[in-house]
Amino acid sequence: MAMQAVDSLQNGDEASARVTLEKAVVTDPNNDLAKKLLDQIKADAQAELGSTFFRYTVQRDDSLSKLAQIYLGDRFRFYILAKYNDIANPSRLSAGQVLKIPGKGPITPPAAAKQAPPKPPTETVETAPKPAPEPEVAASKDSGLMQKANALQKSGDLAGAYAMYSEAARSDPGNRDAIIQRDAARTALIRRYDREAAQAYQRQNLDLAIKKWDQILELDSGNQKAKLERERAIDLKKRMSEKFGTGAK
Repeated sequence: MAMQAVDSLQNGDEASARVTLEKAVVTDPNNDLAKKLLDQIKADAQAELGSTFFRYTVQRDDSLSKLAQIYLGDRFRFYILAKYNDIANPSRLSAGQVLKIPGKGPITPPAAAKQAPPKPPTETVETAPKPAPEPEVAASKDSGLMQKANALQKSGDLAGAYAMYSEAARSDPGNRDAIIQRDAARTALIRRYDREAAQAYQRQNLDLAIKKWDQILELDSGNQKAKLERERAIDLKKRMSEKFGTGAK
């Protein structure tokens, strides 16, 4: 739901994003991304980012997410950067457009700094150097894993996607996107297994119900609902076995 809200915000649909994020926070109070996006919706961008800024001329292939990653340290802060610049639709950014970037001056990308000292600007600081590519896309060793995980998720293989996102997060602990996607896939898997367990229990397919609750507990060992429902299924299976003299399935 949080990632769905990101898409809505990218397209300027704040009302829809707010509804989705409020549901996400109710479902998972520890969802950092949902809370962060809600905070941006509610925040006063000028007060949040400050009155000091420099001007940056948008380059080809720039996006607000990319600029937020470079200048605000978090690509998911693209929305407050859009509000700071009175941009209603963050996805509509064009080369040559001039943005306000909070701070005292442009940040020179590390790669450019190693090559040669920056040339002094011919005018006051109005244009920042072209930003370096987003680290998680351009240089991440686990980009292949992320691509595979995205493909698996689109095909409906949540378990496979979760495994891939988990591997990407393990191989690069700084890959915030992998961590967020992994947690979202885990939450979706828990919901799916819980639904399948309840349906199996209603059909009195107790072995399958117990298996599904076991899968939930593998993902979330502290899930009290799964523990209680699993015990209830085991108890019912035992009573049915005693009553009918067979191993109830």
